[in-house]
Amino acid sequence: MRIYSIKTLSGLVAIAAICLVQSVAAISPVVIMFYGEPLTAPVFVTAVRFFHDYENPTTITVADMKERPYLKVAMFWGPEYEKYAVDPGLLQELRAEKAGQHGRLYLSSGSDPIVLLQMPVRSPNVVQPAPIQTDPTAYTWGGKLRPDDVDFLRKVGVPIDYYRKR
Repeated sequence: MRIYSIKTLSGLVAIAAICLVQSVAAISPVVIMFYGEPLTAPVFVTAVRFFHDYENPTTITVADMKERPYLKVAMFWGPEYEKYAVDPGLLQELRAEKAGQHGRLYLSSGSDPIVLLQMPVRSPNVVQPAPIQTDPTAYTWGGKLRPDDVDFLRKVGVPIDYYRKR
């Protein structure tokens, strides 16, 4: 039987903690669907790592957004959705009602920043659909999007400038 010193055990625990933190930081939805007016068809995003930073509580509320226009957001979590990220031809099969998390992407109508508000994630591997919330108090996570995230959404075809052009 081998006996480890406290120093060795402490080192192993520290390494395990670092690995755990890194794996948790890598968690994000597999596919995100943007849908609703003014879109005539959903826009799907599979490179969704950028949304990880908005997976925290926020002090911004739906009431703060007043009558600002928004796109609906459906987030698909879990390994069962990886096939959709690998084969974009399958994306059209996804329906918002099957998503494990929902949100709203509030568009800028001038100097207001673009804001994502979403439901808290139930589990990083959510495979059970979550109901689409009509209760505005359900959207308690998110925040103002950073400029690089706004640029990313623009590049992948999310019409974030739609209301600015009108």
